[in-house]
Amino acid sequence: MKSDKKRWEEKYKKGQILKYASQFLVSHYRAASGRRACDIACGNGRNAKFLASRGFSVDAIDISPKALSLIEGYEKINRIEADLDFFDLKEEEYDLVVNINFLNRSLFEKFEKAMKPGGVLIFESFVHSEKNEANMNPNYLLKPKELLYSFSNFDIIEYKEKMVPNIYGNMVKKAYMAAIRP
Repeated sequence: MKSDKKRWEEKYKKGQILKYASQFLVSHYRAASGRRACDIACGNGRNAKFLASRGFSVDAIDISPKALSLIEGYEKINRIEADLDFFDLKEEEYDLVVNINFLNRSLFEKFEKAMKPGGVLIFESFVHSEKNEANMNPNYLLKPKELLYSFSNFDIIEYKEKMVPNIYGNMVKKAYMAAIRP
């Protein structure tokens, strides 16, 4: 079995990357009252770059050195190579935590601790659905409404689940949540 690092390195060497910031992030980043952000599993840094261009200081964390090399030279982006299974986020460090197209349930509690009171969590990931056309590992799929239950103590700005095309044109179900840590 391939390690996570090796699998992601291969993906980025093939160029299988998204280029533009998540539209859900673009719609909700302004809810953050400060300018300190963390982009979890940042990949090629598309969301970190967007936030840096809007004045945020961003910790961009990813396991792939190849992915992180794609965001070299951005003054407001601190690149951190780390396996998120073993990485601890600093407590009450961030005004905004962004988690797009990545799922590691063991991080949920870490997200809350890493956010300042009043901090914003923007989360977008895939959801298990019988209608999913893509062959996806069920371990990396949210259950329907799982985010709402997992962050039930947060104040929800917006939550939705809907079918959308993925980068390969297959229809997949995704959950979108913007929420404020009380």
